Amino acid sequence: MFDYRLADFQYLTRLGILDAKDYGIVPRSSDYVFKVSLKAEKSGTFDVFAVGGSSEAGDIDSANVDELKNGIDQDEFLETQTTAVAGIKHTFSFPNNKTYIRGTAAFSYQFTSDRDRKSDTLMNKTKWFLNHAGE
Repeated sequence: MFDYRLADFQYLTRLGILDAKDYGIVPRSSDYVFKVSLKAEKSGTFDVFAVGGSSEAGDIDSANVDELKNGIDQDEFLETQTTAVAGIKHTFSFPNNKTYIRGTAAFSYQFTSDRDRKSDTLMNKTKWFLNHAGE
């Protein structure tokens, strides 16, 4: 089994359904899931699985100097998230088919990044302030 999804709102902006000015950085996300089952005659069943995804969204600052001078829309940011889980499950059934042993080993990963910066009235942007968190 395998499934993959992509949500990219750029298509909606190209069709004129969404106005990119409202979003700055148009949201985008994707995710996936898969599972494979392998049966071994004497060793039992092995299931390999994974699920994960990523997304990004943000906003850009104003290109209008008058707005920046009045303190309007000076901030720019980009947020990204990534997560994943992968593992293997083993099931062994005893000959009577009433008793079994099951074990699972898995790995998980998560990462979040927030990048922020601000523009001044001369259109100078501060360096990216980065905030990362991950496991």
